[in-house]
Amino acid sequence: MAEAVKQNTPTYNWTLDQEFHHLTVALGYPEKRALYEMEQLRAKVQKYVDGKPRGDPNYRYKDFSLSIRVVRGQRYVVLEGLGWDSRCRVAEQDVRAIRAPSTLGAPLPHSHKPAAPSKKRKRPRVHDRLISLMKDDLDLKPGMLPHEVLRAVKQPYKDKYYDEPSQSSVTRAYDEYEGALTNRGNDLRGMPADLSKLYPATPIYEWLNPAVDSTKRTISTIW
Repeated sequence: MAEAVKQNTPTYNWTLDQEFHHLTVALGYPEKRALYEMEQLRAKVQKYVDGKPRGDPNYRYKDFSLSIRVVRGQRYVVLEGLGWDSRCRVAEQDVRAIRAPSTLGAPLPHSHKPAAPSKKRKRPRVHDRLISLMKDDLDLKPGMLPHEVLRAVKQPYKDKYYDEPSQSSVTRAYDEYEGALTNRGNDLRGMPADLSKLYPATPIYEWLNPAVDSTKRTISTIW
């Protein structure tokens, strides 16, 4: 009976570094998850004086935090708030009872999850501001000349955004705004370049239309 009790009594003979090495190397835990698993085990804290234990040990359970510190290029697992004259040990049998991460289904607690990178809010471009201004605040007509658009947009834009847009940015924004207004399929003003201002309308010749009666085409040709 006494031997059975002795076998079940944990022996606190592993350092935190040994425990961390077992979890990360032997079991394949990520470092953050390994620290979390280590914090779930009972730890023995003993004070030492002149290399000898002094006083009764203090057993800690789920009331401490672990972190990794680098001293002279060497990484160590330390218990936060532990004095330099104290040592921390864990029971080897408790550590070996931890299962490999592939058999675990519990998610990592929120406090140990890596923080997601914050997404910076994109500032609207000048082009987007101009389009918004033309749609919501101004009553621009299709077919306006560039200097007319600039004169209509310049002051309202300056009042709203405390800046002055360039001629080129206003022209590009107006081309897109005008295209949205006049895009009806055959309207050339819906194209990036307003070709309707460069080319006249195509004339209609009745003699090219097969729907016109051949007799009428002959008479009109004679006369």
